[in-house]
Amino acid sequence: MAEATCSVEDCGKPVMGRGWCSMHYSRWRKHGTLELPRREKQGCSVNGCDRAVAARGWCATHYARWLHHGDVQADTPIAQRHACSVEGCERMANAHDLCGAHALRLARHSDVQPKTPIRLPYLPLTPDSFWEFVEPLGPCEIWTGDFSSNGYGKVWWDGATESAHRLAFFLRMGRWPESELLRHLCDRRACVLHVVEGTYSENTLDSVAAGTHIHARKTHCKWGHPFDEENTYRPPGGGGRRRQCRACNKRRRCERSRKKR
Repeated sequence: MAEATCSVEDCGKPVMGRGWCSMHYSRWRKHGTLELPRREKQGCSVNGCDRAVAARGWCATHYARWLHHGDVQADTPIAQRHACSVEGCERMANAHDLCGAHALRLARHSDVQPKTPIRLPYLPLTPDSFWEFVEPLGPCEIWTGDFSSNGYGKVWWDGATESAHRLAFFLRMGRWPESELLRHLCDRRACVLHVVEGTYSENTLDSVAAGTHIHARKTHCKWGHPFDEENTYRPPGGGGRRRQCRACNKRRRCERSRKKR
C-alpha cells in the first residue's frame, strides 16, 4: 500500500496528522493556519523614533541607552549616521567620523592612510554586473563569484556584505525577503534561482529530506551500530522524527528491566 502524502498542494511529504505532514501540522497547531504568517515590523515606542524595534519595545539605540544609563533619554536626538570623513570613502562612519576600516588603521598605525585603498571583502557589484557572474547549470542558475566559508555566494552591495541568493531575490522581486531566511529548493547553496521564503524549521526539514543534514548523513549511531534497514527504527508519523538505533534501544530496555528487579 502506497504511503499517504500531505494533502497540501505540491507537498509530497508523509502524512502525520489531519492529512498533513509534520511541518504543515505543526504550523496549523501553532498559528491556526497553513499559510506562513507575516511578521509586521513594529516601530520604537519612543515618540518621534521610527526605527524598528530591537528589544523591550525600543530600537537598538534607545535600548542601548537604557542598558548603559537606565534611561532611554527620549529628549536626546539620535545622531544620524554619515559617510566616513576620509575623502573618497563612501562607508558609513562608526567612531571619530571614520568607518571601521579607517578607524582600525588609525588605532594600529596612528594614520588613516587615505591614499591606500580599502580592500573590500567581496566583489562590489551593480544590478547589471551581478548577472554577469551567474551561469546556467541544468535547471539551476549558479553563482560563480566570491563565496563564504560555508559555501554561500557573497557580494559587496550598498556598502555591506550580502548573500548572492538574497540579492538575486531582491533584484527579481523588487523587495527584500520578509521571512526568517530563503530556502534552496534545489539544495544547491550556489543557486540563485530556486529560492523561496521560509522558516528555519522548514529549511531543516528540507535538508533532512535531501539527505544533506548533518544527522541525515550519519551512517552509524554514536556506538558504532549501522543505520541499515534491519537496525533502523523510524517512529510513526514521519516528517522530522529522528531515526533510532534498534540495538541501542534494546540495550536501554534491558538496563531499565535490570534496575527494576
